[in-house]
Amino acid sequence: MHAVIDRLESGKAVLVDEKEQEAVIPQSWIAHAREGMALEIEITEDPEGEETARKEAQELLNGLKHRQ
Repeated sequence: MHAVIDRLESGKAVLVDEKEQEAVIPQSWIAHAREGMALEIEITEDPEGEETARKEAQELLNGLKHRQ
């Protein structure tokens, strides 16, 4: 996916893609972010990371249940 940084405001980068759709992300996620910067964005699924997050959430829930 291609996008351009449309503007930077309050620590956020507003990205606009080819279809003029906007996405707002933390400016810190983009090194040397500047308005007009063109970006190539790739999002990939992470099944292992998902499983790890699920286990951590379950452990937190179990810990809360045992505190009561």
